[in-house]
Amino acid sequence: MCAGLGKGALTLLVKFLDKHPKVEFIRYQWIDYAGILRARVVPVSSALKLVSTGSPLCGGPICITATNVIRMMENRSHVGVDSIYPDFSSLRECHYAPGHASVMCFISEENIGFERDPRTLLTSVMASAPRVQFRVGFEVEFRCLTPEGKDLDDTLYSWWTTTGLRNRCAPIIDDVVRILQREKIEVLHYCSESGLGMFEIATGPLSPLESIDAWVYTREAVKSLFWEHGIIATMYPSPVEVHTGIGAHFHISMTSDLEVDENAFLAGMLGQLGGLCALAMPLEDSYKRITDRKSEAGCWIGWGTENRDFPIRKVTKGRWEIRCCDATANMYLVVAAFINAGLGGLRTGKQLIWQEFNGNPIALDEQTRRELGITQRMPTDLSESLRELERWEGGAMSKCLRTFYQMKKQEIRDLRELSDEKRIRNMIRHF
Repeated sequence: MCAGLGKGALTLLVKFLDKHPKVEFIRYQWIDYAGILRARVVPVSSALKLVSTGSPLCGGPICITATNVIRMMENRSHVGVDSIYPDFSSLRECHYAPGHASVMCFISEENIGFERDPRTLLTSVMASAPRVQFRVGFEVEFRCLTPEGKDLDDTLYSWWTTTGLRNRCAPIIDDVVRILQREKIEVLHYCSESGLGMFEIATGPLSPLESIDAWVYTREAVKSLFWEHGIIATMYPSPVEVHTGIGAHFHISMTSDLEVDENAFLAGMLGQLGGLCALAMPLEDSYKRITDRKSEAGCWIGWGTENRDFPIRKVTKGRWEIRCCDATANMYLVVAAFINAGLGGLRTGKQLIWQEFNGNPIALDEQTRRELGITQRMPTDLSESLRELERWEGGAMSKCLRTFYQMKKQEIRDLRELSDEKRIRNMIRHF
């Protein structure tokens, strides 16, 4: 997956620099298994040398497998090299960081190659079903806090109101949207959300890889512009004591020139949902969003058309919203895994045993739930979802899933060594 090398890459880079003469630095970026956006900043002169000689940027063997507190996985050696290959088709000017551009990267691990790299895995999953096309779009939710992690004094609990826009945050969001539009990232809308100082920006559909690249750029634009104004814009799922969940919902739409059984695709996702939650909600605080009546991530595995009390909402034919996801996830792994699970359902003709239900499942008695096929609760903590993930073979993603499982088990131990105050302080800045 050497998308960053060759004459084609050099041509892309040179054309970009000709068009953006003020760019002096390029951020080589990737998301690791802990969900953290990592970067190495390369001066333009060095980037041109690397590309013209067909060389990757190299680093130690920790690029994608460090835990959230930057510890190596147990039994991993410090010997070796990870190679960082830029995908210059993702190159964008960072209007939120003057003089900088960013490029998303593929990671090759020594003696392993690209087989555990998140972008490569997503590309491989898509290639496994060439006659089925997917589009993905995101809802970017965030909450605005002081640098100390406290609520702003001029914001309100204000869901979809103009009142929620009369504060210091709204003009900054306008600037974010202007930046996104300059970079051809479609913004469908933005609005105040249901939490104190909480907002959402919805972006338009793109191919899965392009959409996640755009999500990364959007997230960085939001966090960077707000930080310039002394505000933390956090996407951490539960950043303050009084919980109002912050999600990273995404929409998957599927089309094909073949006769495709969309119910089998949905059944494939639902059948693996317990394990998929480990990827999509990968921290302990993620599971505060598993609630009965708050329309967050749902608490029963099931679905319904336009029903936000389930983890998967059907929007229309061949299109679903995945609600059980937050911004601490590696979105390349998450989207790859959901599509992989759905394709598995397609290949096996999996039956959709979950009946459509358009009410709140918590209001049903046990017998009615069973008749509807709503028999399994959502995982209530990360350890439970990891156990579900361990049981999923995962096909082409199997090595990745095993590594993710091992890393997360260690990370749970690592994070428990921190005080709640220090853990939250770090998390609201990272995510």
